[in-house]
Amino acid sequence: MFKGRAAHLFIESVRRHHHQIHHTTSGARKHPLLCLPPGDKVIRSIAEVIKGWLYLLALVTGGNYVRKAKLQRLGKGAKILPTVFFKHPEMIQIGDHSFINHLCSVWASPGGPITIGSNVLLGPCASIISSNHGVARGKLIRNQPGRDAPINIGDDVWLGANVVVTAGVSIGEGAVVGAGAVVTCDLPPMSICAGVPARVIGYRP
Repeated sequence: MFKGRAAHLFIESVRRHHHQIHHTTSGARKHPLLCLPPGDKVIRSIAEVIKGWLYLLALVTGGNYVRKAKLQRLGKGAKILPTVFFKHPEMIQIGDHSFINHLCSVWASPGGPITIGSNVLLGPCASIISSNHGVARGKLIRNQPGRDAPINIGDDVWLGANVVVTAGVSIGEGAVVGAGAVVTCDLPPMSICAGVPARVIGYRP
């Protein structure tokens, strides 16, 4: 039964990915399978669906839990939801009772360790990335060496949804960063910050 259901979902995924209803000159609808793109596009479509299913399988069967197990430090009572993605987990420390929400990215780098304090809250889709691309003229950005720098996030910090923290930044204890902000410089303790780039707009009472 499970295999039959999985096969059905697979076929429906292919259909939904490229299905467009066309009308004949008489106005009658064609069969959905006739609406799939011809030739190699069908192969590419199927390949993309398979890759998507394999990615999902790796996620739900523990691929990301392997990275979590490699964290340099995972504090007592820390909660990390299953869709969080770690890069270079051996360079990441997370303090006690911190919470990292769905679809967050915590990307350390060989020269850019990330330290997250205790009782830190990360809203959904927050990103902490300790490396940047070089942007010198005359050379493709993708071919330039990365620039790594450490990131430090103090205790009791709250990063709202979709916040981005860039390389070399320190966020002081108790700071609050509003949703969608991009943190490009250090933020003081107990500050309330927002914007692109993030700036101090007040302090916690």
